[in-house]
Amino acid sequence: MVDSRVGIAKVDEIRYPANALYDPEKIHPEYPFKPGFIGSDNGVYEGVRKLLSVMGMDSGNFGTADWNPLKDIVKKGDVVFIKPNMIRQSHISKDEWECVITHGSIIRAVIDYVVIALQGEGTVLIGDGPQTDSDFEEICEKLRLPELMRFYNSRIKGISFSLVDLREEKWIAENGIIVKKIPLSGPEQSVTIELGEKSEFFGQHAKKQYYGAYYDVQDTNAHHCGGTHTYMLSKNVLRADVIINLPKLKTHKKTGITVALKNMVGVTRHRNWLPHYCIGDPKAGGDERRRMGWLQSLESLLMQRLRLILKFAGKSNALISKFTRIGEFVFGSRKNTVRSGNWYGNDTIWRTVLDINKALFYFDEHGRTQNNKRTKYFTLVDGIISGEGQGPMEPDPVSTGVLIGGYNPVAVDCVCAKLMGFDYKKIPTLSKAFEIRSYPLIAHKYSDIEVSSDKTEWNGALKDLKKDDMFNFKPHFGWKGHIEL
Repeated sequence: MVDSRVGIAKVDEIRYPANALYDPEKIHPEYPFKPGFIGSDNGVYEGVRKLLSVMGMDSGNFGTADWNPLKDIVKKGDVVFIKPNMIRQSHISKDEWECVITHGSIIRAVIDYVVIALQGEGTVLIGDGPQTDSDFEEICEKLRLPELMRFYNSRIKGISFSLVDLREEKWIAENGIIVKKIPLSGPEQSVTIELGEKSEFFGQHAKKQYYGAYYDVQDTNAHHCGGTHTYMLSKNVLRADVIINLPKLKTHKKTGITVALKNMVGVTRHRNWLPHYCIGDPKAGGDERRRMGWLQSLESLLMQRLRLILKFAGKSNALISKFTRIGEFVFGSRKNTVRSGNWYGNDTIWRTVLDINKALFYFDEHGRTQNNKRTKYFTLVDGIISGEGQGPMEPDPVSTGVLIGGYNPVAVDCVCAKLMGFDYKKIPTLSKAFEIRSYPLIAHKYSDIEVSSDKTEWNGALKDLKKDDMFNFKPHFGWKGHIEL
């Protein structure tokens, strides 16, 4: 395995298959089922196979029944955790979802190759921790995952297949106000990890006020102050022998892009422990917006007061909902006003994302540091229909027709950024990843990243690939004019 090498495959037709179980349209020698299980019109399955091939995985056996492209990372008897992007059941304001979450046809093709590698013995878990107010069951139904689980469990003995909601709790919101929290699973499913001095937050100004997933800022700051920097991850993920990351190719309002590194936020259990941005004026160390004039400062002050009310309200309040609507009218719509750290100057969220990946790669299910970095890891990005603009939950669809794969998430994300037409140096999650001193995530320089592809123009050193051969994604408006190549 060469973790500085990334593969890109282009599909012939840019659309997802319609057949019920996303069966392949043709039988290849390595296919693990009887020829009866075959569909039609599935260029995605062919694209996944092409990607694994262009990456040179088990190249000596390609084209034969013995081809096992995942054999270097998946062994007989392993527990394999497959982590798609399942953030939300649909676009926030439109009746569409294919540009928002990883498509089920990608998951199906990957599971088939995991089945080959497990050689009749092991465990396959498919799951994510969606947005806390999202509907996990509806997401699974849209991706046809319950059907797929029945398909695999009825036909393969010795391998178990399960769907897992990684969240600690589900939130019920009314008009954007959290009114109820429903526990989903107990603390036995959680692993608390203390990064301390190894955190990317270590050494930050002690008076910074971090804002997390919702209005209880005391909860967020209790886990990120002084030398304490704590995260809660899913035990299901940390105890797995292999992690296969299946992100969606999208822009993101806080991180610029959301691909391999950002997708792993979904393995955390207590979201409010995750600093999203720092409250206040950039001149005073905050990063919630570009400029803090009197109007913006007034809004920030009012929101802090409102959060205190929300914390103790206990239920929905018509007055609070009305205030929220009036606030958008007075201070600007969320669709064109930078707030809440949704811009390129966010100096907080990249630290959170890199910390989560450190915890994932260097800690076990008991919260203890592992002797070596996790190496049984692979990313395959769903870029068939991608998302641009107001990602991650309100993107516009982009018909890109690509699949991107690699062993190192930083290398994969750098390739994705360039494909999108963005400069990795302008994306702190990526540029800072090369500077990590404690628990490094990549051992190579940006200049070492190599690309293999079925498209001639995408072959070679990443730094040498030409801007004219890339896609021209529209960034989130808070990143426009800054992130582009």
